[in-house]
Amino acid sequence: MNKKIIYLSLILIILLGLILRIYGIDRQSYWMDEALGIHDAGKESLNDLFSSLKKDQPVTPFYFIALHFWMILFGISELSTRFLSLLFSIFSIPLIFLVVKKVSNDKTALLTSLIFAVSIPEIAFAQETRYYAGFTFFSIVSTYLFIKIILEKEKFYNYFFFFLTSVLALYTSYYAIMLLFLHLSSFIFIKNKDVKNK
Repeated sequence: MNKKIIYLSLILIILLGLILRIYGIDRQSYWMDEALGIHDAGKESLNDLFSSLKKDQPVTPFYFIALHFWMILFGISELSTRFLSLLFSIFSIPLIFLVVKKVSNDKTALLTSLIFAVSIPEIAFAQETRYYAGFTFFSIVSTYLFIKIILEKEKFYNYFFFFLTSVLALYTSYYAIMLLFLHLSSFIFIKNKDVKNK
């Protein structure tokens, strides 16, 4: 498949994903969990933010730290706070392409990106002032780097950035524990297979 066609197709898929995510993003008022998150992220200091999170909701803090500074820069309207999630979601589309391309081919990678771009749950996550789209983003980056570790074993910086993005995923959602368990299990399985083949 021609490289220009591949990248043009990916750009069109990203634009489609962007249109679907922007449409109606500020149509509804904040729902309760969003309002609670904005209340916590809107504290004057990070210490107050951490204290408020401990009291209000048992979640990891990274997204709310990012939202805290985002709100300082861009305000607290429905559009501005939800736009942070939209960015995480949009950046996830080309990352999905890269992940699938590493283990398959361009056509499959484009199809996967398209499915992700039009996925109703992913569109919903992109339109909420919650951590879901951020967790998806860091999970995809972590998985991409994990694949690079398997394929490019001598590259130390892959390990470093894998560790960094895995920590960010973990500090964005507790569900990252399951992702890291999957990565670790896969790594052990591949290593054992390599040993047996020698």
